[in-house]
Amino acid sequence: MGEVYRARDTRLNRVVALKFLPAAATNDTERRERFEREAQAVAASTTDGVQSLWIVSIDGGAPVRVTNRFVTSPILSPDGKSVAFGTRDDQDRPGYAICDLPDCSSPRSVPARPDGGRQRIDWTADGRGFLYVAGTPQNLWVESLDGKPPRQLTHFADNRQIADVAWSRDRKRLAIARTTQTSDIVLFTGLKR
Repeated sequence: MGEVYRARDTRLNRVVALKFLPAAATNDTERRERFEREAQAVAASTTDGVQSLWIVSIDGGAPVRVTNRFVTSPILSPDGKSVAFGTRDDQDRPGYAICDLPDCSSPRSVPARPDGGRQRIDWTADGRGFLYVAGTPQNLWVESLDGKPPRQLTHFADNRQIADVAWSRDRKRLAIARTTQTSDIVLFTGLKR
């Protein structure tokens, strides 16, 4: 039907597909209308061509799209009735959203913290809030969904970063992986080939 090229949108820093109708087909009304229908179908099925949230049964079946928003790192609540995910707001600022399944029609935005916190989130054991990493030094915080102020869960005072967090199966204990990141600049002089 047309020629498709892989390209990079440098403004949005993403890979895109460019499809061109061959010059010989531009006077063919049927081919031009089909080309336009394909473009309209793609435009209707995506928002900015970014990844979206889908749900599929563990038993299989057809995947169901539950939101057209940009989505990253979805995490199901302990009861499986809600999902939290990374997203971007209308001003393209990072943040999180939480929505009830199965339709996710009214996601609740959780704006980004001014201190740059919430790089990673997970649900609390009771599903009434979420756990996130914030601050310098990095610590775990718990933010309640009922609007109460966040509370600090860990009190690390060194410069190590929190690399990952995992709940035990009974969700009564947390494992925290911490690391040190170094960024050294070294100047070598007098090197001989």
